[in-house]
Amino acid sequence: MKIHSSQHHPITPKRTIKRKPAVELYDKEIVQAYNNVDNVGADSITFDIDDVPASVSAIVKSVIGNNVEDDVDLVSQGMDSMQATNIRNKLVAALKPIKNVTLGGTVAFQHPKLTLLSNFIEKLLNDDGKQMSEEDIVATKAAEISATIALHSRKLNSKPKQGWVQPVGEGKNVVLTGTTGGLGAQLLQTLMEDANVEHVYAINRTHAHKSLKQRQADSLAEKGITVDDILDSPKLSLIEADLTKPNLGLSTTIYLEISAKVDVIIHNAWRVDFNVALQSFEQDISGVVNLTNLAITSSQGAAVIFTSSIGSLARWPVGRKTFEEPISDPAIAVGMGYGESKFVGERILATASQTTGLPTTVLRIGQLCGDRKSGFWNSSNWVPAIIKSGLALKCLPNGDDLVEWISLDNAAQAIVDFAHNRRSLGKTHDLLHIVHPRPTSWSAVFNVVAEYLNKRGAGITLVSYSDWLERLQAEDTSNMSENPAIKLLPMFESRAKVSADRREFIPLLQTTRSQAASESLRECTELNQEDVVKWMDKWVDESFL
Repeated sequence: MKIHSSQHHPITPKRTIKRKPAVELYDKEIVQAYNNVDNVGADSITFDIDDVPASVSAIVKSVIGNNVEDDVDLVSQGMDSMQATNIRNKLVAALKPIKNVTLGGTVAFQHPKLTLLSNFIEKLLNDDGKQMSEEDIVATKAAEISATIALHSRKLNSKPKQGWVQPVGEGKNVVLTGTTGGLGAQLLQTLMEDANVEHVYAINRTHAHKSLKQRQADSLAEKGITVDDILDSPKLSLIEADLTKPNLGLSTTIYLEISAKVDVIIHNAWRVDFNVALQSFEQDISGVVNLTNLAITSSQGAAVIFTSSIGSLARWPVGRKTFEEPISDPAIAVGMGYGESKFVGERILATASQTTGLPTTVLRIGQLCGDRKSGFWNSSNWVPAIIKSGLALKCLPNGDDLVEWISLDNAAQAIVDFAHNRRSLGKTHDLLHIVHPRPTSWSAVFNVVAEYLNKRGAGITLVSYSDWLERLQAEDTSNMSENPAIKLLPMFESRAKVSADRREFIPLLQTTRSQAASESLRECTELNQEDVVKWMDKWVDESFL
């Protein structure tokens, strides 16, 4: 999109365009440009108000292709952000002769099926102009979450008539999903080094170009974990699977072998995407059901441990400590589709425990930070993005709010502790928290960060969050490689609406029972200067800083 204007561009001392002043300066031109886009793109498609599903289908298929299925997630059928924008523009243009409507840029992500998008457009056309209250919006979303839970819970198996064999031990033969990710790789290492673990079935999805062994090797090496000792061990089985299929896409032989031996399933694999709606996580939710059915039909009634997220508490009051117990109210989870999907997984497991007696544990996990041995912390995370912003902005946000960040290795060891102690906790369905039991302050971390960078000549000062945000807003958007915090600007701006000073907007998680069940969590020492320096050294080695 091109905008023509005779006005001079507001620039920084480095001769780059200032983002916020430029947006304000060209506000009228930008609005007009988007209005012009809304007027084009409908091609020859005529919107038939008497057949909304057919009209919406025609528009979507004109963008994605004619093979789109009505009740299958559009993202899984190949829709990307550019196509989603194109669909939105074509809908606005086609609807304009009928009714001027306002559609958000993510409308196709928020209603990610032809059926859902059609229903939404139909309601929009029949709307009397009244705006839904926040209470009504939450109630509607909560109803969707409840319906999703009910739909997938119906697919759970019944307990075998012969019952389950009493397990010889806990956490001896473990199924672990998602072992190529950050926490997954750390869990794999922890299990492999545990003398009480006899075998690990590491289950991951297939890849078009790389074998699972190569992907696992790359993942371990990136995190500074010794590769050969793990991958060459007879204690490990690397398995490619499709969690959306009832038998996980495995051969009968492998499925029956796992079913006969497994006593704990740690389900860690999950799509990480904060931009899409609940419906786009149906494959992940199906994975919860199919892994739970594996546990139900297994010889020992394997315990299922599900790595959920603090994101499932989206509407929990900020600053109010949460208890270590399940929550059944779906309204608490209303927010991002990611957190809602995790809540659905939690409730499916609660249903499985209630109907079959299967032991299940939900782990609400907070912010994970760098490994305490190697310092590895994925640089795509929001905290590293803030830290790198200091190099471009010459400042970093300071403050005294508490942070409960826990290192990858401490979190992984706590999860393995829970796997060994699961049944001894005395609850068929349990919920525990994984956050640092001894929070530190934001300033304690960022004083070390600023000192480290200044020793390298960065010239950084610590400022208030509002001052840092204002400087970030003035940055040139083309500078994302040097200042990745720009990509996350909407998130940082949304936090500023809650408070001008706080950086952390997550509930405080109680860990009393979690510490009792995990020696590692109980003895976890406070994050210190050495930890922070390890993160910084690792990012420097990776040329991130």
